[in-house]
Amino acid sequence: MLKKVTEGPPTDEAQSPELPLEEEEEEVIYSDRKGPVQGNSEARQTAYNILAFAEEAERLQYADKEPPAEPYYWDIEDGPENTRKRVKAWHYTCWGAEKTLEGAEFMGEIFANFLGLTQSKYQWILDAKEQDEERERHKALCDRQRRELRLKKLIEQEKKRQSELDSAEGKEAV
Repeated sequence: MLKKVTEGPPTDEAQSPELPLEEEEEEVIYSDRKGPVQGNSEARQTAYNILAFAEEAERLQYADKEPPAEPYYWDIEDGPENTRKRVKAWHYTCWGAEKTLEGAEFMGEIFANFLGLTQSKYQWILDAKEQDEERERHKALCDRQRRELRLKKLIEQEKKRQSELDSAEGKEAV
């Protein structure tokens, strides 16, 4: 059987060429990823779509800041000598506003982190559970170490008692 594979969902019947299908139609697989789509399972395609979405989100997160639409006069080869004072004043104003907004954004992130606004609503529950688990691990470690010390003490006492018995048997044999 032949199937139709397109890049993204079709918007118009004229844009999406159809291949002849035999008997019953197979499911249509839409792929946002480049390259051939393997398999026809809906779960596999969903996984591919999720991966494509995650890759796009990561790319956007670490994308560099876009340069200004018009370069500042100090970045132009002609330099400041051929630029009017009004344009210089506008460029300084834009540059100052951009740096002020970047500073405000940075300070906003710091305050949000400090005030806990970036944490989950129920973060205190997660923290309490983590502390309880750490306390249980520490208690189990202490109990195990105490058992080991008691066993060592018992072994030393047994060795001492055994050596006393051996020495007592040696005296009786003489």
